[in-house]
Amino acid sequence: MGIRRCATALACWALLGGLGGARAEGSAGPDVDALARALVELREAAGLSVSPSGDRVVFEVRRADAGANLYRSHWLALDLARPSEPVVIASGGEMPFGRTPRSERPMSVWMSLAPRWSPDETAIAYLRRDGEATQIWRARSDGGGQEKITDTDGDVVDFVWSADGRAIIYDAGPARAALDASRAAEARLGFLLDDRFDPVSSWAPVRTHGEVPDPPCCQAIELASRAVRAASALEIARYRAMRPPSGYNGAPGMAHMWTVRHQGEAPMVAPFAGEPHLVRWRKPFANGAAAVLALANPQLRGGGAPVTLYARDRPRAPFTACAAPSCSGWIIDAWRLADGDIVFLRREGWAFSRFAFYRWRPSTGAVRQLIATEAIWYDCDLADIGLVCFTESAFAPQTLVALNLDSGAVTTLHDLNPDFERAALASAERLEWRSPLGFPDFGYFVRPRTPRPAAGFPLVVVHYRARGFLRGGTGDFSPVQAYAAAGIAVLAIDRPEDWDLDAREPDEDEIERQSFENLRQRQDIFGALETGLEPLIARGDVDPSRIGLSGLSDGSASTAYAIAHSNRFRAASISGGAWEPILFTMSSPQQRAFYTRLGLGAPGGVDDRHWSGLSIARNAARITTPLLIQTADRELAMALEPLAALQTHGKAVEAYVFADEDHVMWQPAHRLALYRRNLDWFRFWLQDFQSPSPIERDQYARWRAMRAPLTH
Repeated sequence: MGIRRCATALACWALLGGLGGARAEGSAGPDVDALARALVELREAAGLSVSPSGDRVVFEVRRADAGANLYRSHWLALDLARPSEPVVIASGGEMPFGRTPRSERPMSVWMSLAPRWSPDETAIAYLRRDGEATQIWRARSDGGGQEKITDTDGDVVDFVWSADGRAIIYDAGPARAALDASRAAEARLGFLLDDRFDPVSSWAPVRTHGEVPDPPCCQAIELASRAVRAASALEIARYRAMRPPSGYNGAPGMAHMWTVRHQGEAPMVAPFAGEPHLVRWRKPFANGAAAVLALANPQLRGGGAPVTLYARDRPRAPFTACAAPSCSGWIIDAWRLADGDIVFLRREGWAFSRFAFYRWRPSTGAVRQLIATEAIWYDCDLADIGLVCFTESAFAPQTLVALNLDSGAVTTLHDLNPDFERAALASAERLEWRSPLGFPDFGYFVRPRTPRPAAGFPLVVVHYRARGFLRGGTGDFSPVQAYAAAGIAVLAIDRPEDWDLDAREPDEDEIERQSFENLRQRQDIFGALETGLEPLIARGDVDPSRIGLSGLSDGSASTAYAIAHSNRFRAASISGGAWEPILFTMSSPQQRAFYTRLGLGAPGGVDDRHWSGLSIARNAARITTPLLIQTADRELAMALEPLAALQTHGKAVEAYVFADEDHVMWQPAHRLALYRRNLDWFRFWLQDFQSPSPIERDQYARWRAMRAPLTH
């Protein structure tokens, strides 16, 4: 591959394909459908890495192509002095799937390992997935070519360059052939039904218990000869010391939810001499300087406990605590500048939804705020021009920016979607309120650009996170801006959280148990929804007789609870299932024990305390809200019970199944189909709109038949 320097960013994006494409007949009006497709095909980026000299940056860009049902990905390099001239230095590779940390279920969340620069900065090395294999590739940083480096029997997990750049030291998992052989041998005898299983998503084990041992770290490959050998003790020490504390970059606000593989060594930084007690996070800097985050209150030891920032400027020097109030709380990351100042990123404000950067001078104790915003910031790395980060707001998709660390000014370096028509987007109003339990909550009211009807706009509620660009909600399931283009308002709502419980309780299972007890959390989420709707109805913006609900995963559970406990909603759409008694039957013994502790024990037994309050199936007789279910084939089992119960009671319900899909659907064609069907469903029930396309004639005939008994 030769040098591919683009005269403009827009020209570079031609390599990734346009956002347009011919519209398939049906679904919604042409403008609405074109916007839905453009939302699905927005370019996204991850894996940001600044060169050691601080003057260049590389990152991976991927774009969904709904027509071809695939993703196109490129690695881009930007000279920060000329950011308008990006260079495509590598291309290709398939989605690197994440996994859930608890169960190791594959999840369709794109996970890009930040690439590693060679010591002389002439190349980057990166992980690339092709088929079932993940290997190391190398690309010239000037765009001069790319090549595959490793061909291991198992997937490469992580790697570092040797100090002289002549070798790469890497860790790889068990050989795929050995894993397949072990699985086949057990299959001949039958699988023991234990906690390797997640029967809701698979009839075979979804993870291992070390049946094939994880090979020891590490191997080294000589780049000149491609000879592979066992890494030396010094090389292994380098690998362990040089791996970043956080390497994989996931979806905004979700990176903590996913992992690439449980086996292998977790990245870590060894304790520093003289560090304070109860350190939660460590970061080494050049020349022995370092920063740590230690618990601010020893009595609070939960995952969300507040921390305090400490720093030192040389090896074995005492750590200095930052005494300013802004130096404690929810701190995400920190960077050390050449003059010894520390810049750090903090979540703060209402429901911790504000991202704020501060600059601390340890020599004087002075702290000043550089910027605070409700846009989300992530994948930040320190460069000569300041911090380079990705950011996105409710009103704008992902963009690469630079934060000036003197003035706090923000400069756009690279617009990932210069051809996206931002002018067509509806406006969004931020709303803040408290849930019935007193937890801070917020959401965004997206108002269509069309005149408000006398009775108010129809409305779709989109669960359950409202952070970042208002695109499709959690799991990119429900097309916020396309609804608005169709004349339907949207309330994108964030789930209220018990931040105090998260701060004081270290046991995640106990947090879950307390949240389920007496349906505490679910009732509070529903109460927060009603509270958020009240002012919109009171001021005439929303027609209370035309409100719909949508959500994936926990948003599906919130929607299920709402339609089981209220008849005010005209239509609903869910994906990813809800809390149904069939889950108990479809779980491993260990998972059933966990459900029992939550009060979701054996149906009909003494621990059956909460199913009736959560289940669609158990409330089917009184549910009046028409329900659309769109599910992955791997999660079909959990949708069958509510579907059968609603159909048995003659309720308005329809279900679709998508092949080869996970909890969060990943195939571009399926994502567009989700968008289109949700649009059709809500436009039918909230606006009495029916597409004239003959392709959808049967769909509307079924829906009219569902509606007939509801209108008499």
